Amino acid sequence: MLRELGKLGLSFWDLETPMERLTWVWSDAHKLELSTGYDYYENLKERIKQIGVECGYGHGAYRGDISPLAAAFAALSPNNNEQSNIMALRYMCLNIKYGSRHRSSDPYTVSAYGHAREKARDILLTGDASLLSGQKVRPFYHNVMNCQNSDYVTIDGHMRNLLDGRVRGLKTVPDMTRKEYDGLGDKIREFARTHVVINSPPGGDWSAPRVQATLWLIWRRLIKPYFKNSTRSGVELTRCPPTLERVSATTIL
Repeated sequence: MLRELGKLGLSFWDLETPMERLTWVWSDAHKLELSTGYDYYENLKERIKQIGVECGYGHGAYRGDISPLAAAFAALSPNNNEQSNIMALRYMCLNIKYGSRHRSSDPYTVSAYGHAREKARDILLTGDASLLSGQKVRPFYHNVMNCQNSDYVTIDGHMRNLLDGRVRGLKTVPDMTRKEYDGLGDKIREFARTHVVINSPPGGDWSAPRVQATLWLIWRRLIKPYFKNSTRSGVELTRCPPTLERVSATTIL
């Protein structure tokens, strides 16, 4: 399909199906994005584990069971970047180690939505990862814990834009029903199964979460400059950015 799209000279805006859009974006992958996306969830899991080691956090975290920490990290994630999440999780874990566990005094104030902070705090205080709920955060948690499991795929506003063929600020991306969310995840799973495993460098297990993380990195690079470094706005681009005008000449095939 990629060679056909390139031969026809189609831009991203000319594509009609999610599978064509995924193929188009994947064709623009840089080698660093392939390696970073492939290892993204495993590297994130290791960073979370190190917080458990540093903080001596209970419930078995420092012995290798990082599920409460990963669940708390996922709970903090809505509309937060990775580094802010890492800092927030570490701060909360240190407060559990050295500070108060009483809800009346809140030593867990971090940069996150109030309900997200409260959920993360409850998970950390109880060590119960099953307290985590939410259409996006649950798959994110499962991806961190086991990125080889394609049953769970994280779909955020950027992935929704890519699959829809739109370039919207995150504030204008519509909420998804459970059926819509699962349907978009199915597209990533299908793409991973039918395209990536055939056309990617050998030696890797390109599960759906690894494919999703890599697509996310590529898409962010392609569209971010045209939001003046802010994709959180309520703006939608109606003109084609130069990065989406044609199939990249530096194809990975």
